[in-house]
Amino acid sequence: MRKITRYILHYLGWPKDSAPTKGQQTVNEIKTVHLRRGYHNIGYHYLIDQNGIVYDGRPDAQEGAHCLGFNPGSIGINIMLKVGETPSDKAIKALVGLLRELKSAYGCPISSKTIYGHCDFLATACPGLLYPRIKEIIKFTNDNNFKTSVDSIDKDKNIETTKKKDTNEMINIPIFIRGKSNSIGNALLINSQSFIHAGLLAQYGITKVEWDGKQRRVILG
Repeated sequence: MRKITRYILHYLGWPKDSAPTKGQQTVNEIKTVHLRRGYHNIGYHYLIDQNGIVYDGRPDAQEGAHCLGFNPGSIGINIMLKVGETPSDKAIKALVGLLRELKSAYGCPISSKTIYGHCDFLATACPGLLYPRIKEIIKFTNDNNFKTSVDSIDKDKNIETTKKKDTNEMINIPIFIRGKSNSIGNALLINSQSFIHAGLLAQYGITKVEWDGKQRRVILG
């Protein structure tokens, strides 16, 4: 049995105006793309659609192919969201239920030290608008009073409604080291909050982050 030490969350990242996702059909399409890339199976271990349906990807016993350099010891979970799409309450509930099952199976707790977004490791916008919900997901997973049955979604008041969030803004913002002219990557700006992948901060030993409102960029150091 593989030793599981972290869970890494992803999204589809398809354009907002692309064709609607179609459950298992979309999962099969992703698998086809991954096989063409030379993977021996779909890269993710699980995928969850907006209806809260969980689809099996590659077996947990197999190392994933979803986060370069961080696949060993991890479970890759894709919430099937497009760019700018907010995760539904049903999807969040399904994710919480899945994480509880994985915690029970592998003994890996759900905390800020074990559950991450793809962007915490690599320069990417993934997992999109799921990323700001991670703290909330951790809280729900560890709250025994939080119900995960999708049948009770409309009755459960633990999750704030997301229907009014059609104006969510997600933009890639360039990052600069103070005094340098070339960008070293991108920060993800979601509803005016910036998210910078931890790898950049560690790589450059950054202790100070500033926002340059005039030129709409992030300055480090």
